[in-house]
Amino acid sequence: MIRKYLVIALAAGSLCALGACENPDQEAELAIESGAPYSGVVGAAVMPRVTEYVVDGAQMSPGYVAVGDLNQDGRKEIVVTTLREVVGPPVGGPPPMMGAVHIYSRASKTTPMDQWSETVPFGTDKGFGFINLPQIKDFDGDGVKDIALNMGFLATRFGSQQYLKGPEFTTSVPFTAETAMTPYFYHELATTDLDKDGQMDIVTTRAQFVPPMGGPPSINLALDWYKGDGVGGYTRYTIDSASCGSVIKLYDVDKDGDKDIVCPQFFGPPRTPSIVWFEQIAKPEEANAMQGTWAKHSIDSTTGLGFDLRFVDIDGDKKDELVYSNHNHQGNPALVDANGAPIPSGIYYFEIPAKQDVLTATQWQKVVVDEGYLVTAPGAPNTQGTPGLIDIADINFDRRLDIITSGDGADGLFVLLQNKDKSFTRVELEGGNMWGQAVAADIDNCGKPEVVAVQHGYPINGVLPPGQVKIFKFHRK
Repeated sequence: MIRKYLVIALAAGSLCALGACENPDQEAELAIESGAPYSGVVGAAVMPRVTEYVVDGAQMSPGYVAVGDLNQDGRKEIVVTTLREVVGPPVGGPPPMMGAVHIYSRASKTTPMDQWSETVPFGTDKGFGFINLPQIKDFDGDGVKDIALNMGFLATRFGSQQYLKGPEFTTSVPFTAETAMTPYFYHELATTDLDKDGQMDIVTTRAQFVPPMGGPPSINLALDWYKGDGVGGYTRYTIDSASCGSVIKLYDVDKDGDKDIVCPQFFGPPRTPSIVWFEQIAKPEEANAMQGTWAKHSIDSTTGLGFDLRFVDIDGDKKDELVYSNHNHQGNPALVDANGAPIPSGIYYFEIPAKQDVLTATQWQKVVVDEGYLVTAPGAPNTQGTPGLIDIADINFDRRLDIITSGDGADGLFVLLQNKDKSFTRVELEGGNMWGQAVAADIDNCGKPEVVAVQHGYPINGVLPPGQVKIFKFHRK
């Protein structure tokens, strides 16, 4: 039986080399049938062999990436958004920065993984800078995938939240009238039927940089939900005006059957707690002015600037944990603990308290996954941080989840391999400065994840060099 699966796996491997697998489950079946991890080592995780494919070796200012089958043809596309692809001359303020959306496609399932065609459905001529996390979903109910664009940042002084209507992606639609052009900027949204009317709604958060007027600059924040009508129309309501601001997730924290809101708090300086959650007490309805009724709770107040998080069973105990990255600079005097020591930069996970304790817990039990990231990028300590965004997948076939992260302000792109004792070993996937987002996705339909990553880089003598988009494919042997 094992010999049979070994033969099938070898056949599948030859197809994967061409960029396609006939049966996505073949290699997964091998892992299950053999009953042994790839490494054959008890305890310590082993890094698999890696093949790198360059999707675009000269892309200016790539920052974020998403992977999905945009046109439902069985082949996945790569969506890359850029931050400051074009920088214009300053006019009474900071220089305007313009980003764009780039879609990379392969001609067929057998097209090699380093041969991609590129389209730019949303160019720098649109005038929006810092196009953050792209998100692929049907936002207008027509059965076709769209791409949400969350735009703006501190340096742009304005932002927007729109979606590109599929399948052409050349028409941009603001989610609400307020999000077409606004002094607020956006990083992420989440979808759910929040008011239980049968239509998809959106929960998101925004931030606004307020320039100094005789004093320090400040940040305005808001947590919103958009009531959806099922055909692409949304109406905005504000839940809170003092929290969140960047990444946002939905999860039933208190296990009462409805979605709660969880977000790291990045904008400061610094804002505590580092992670908060909003308990949903009542859904939005006319009786509460369509805002819902919410109670805010603390998750962690020890890790400085909150950056990214996921809910997943990271340690294999059949219970989800909250996996999280902060984003600190070792030289930022605002990011110190009670003893005046710098708050470490790292990756952590938190055990979710039991249902009877979750409403009263103000500090969830924290487990250190990996610390010791140090910013190497130039710039003031309040303008850089590390580590970056995270994703989670089993990349070395040992049936233990691993963590992918970028250094962001630190050099390097990393995987944190989980060992048998549930500790993690950091392995540098690639060197170089200012890697942006990295995501795990089964690009070639072989039933196991690749890592797709973008490298932004930082200016050298005031000039930003070209960045790159790469795929890292992992092999058992």
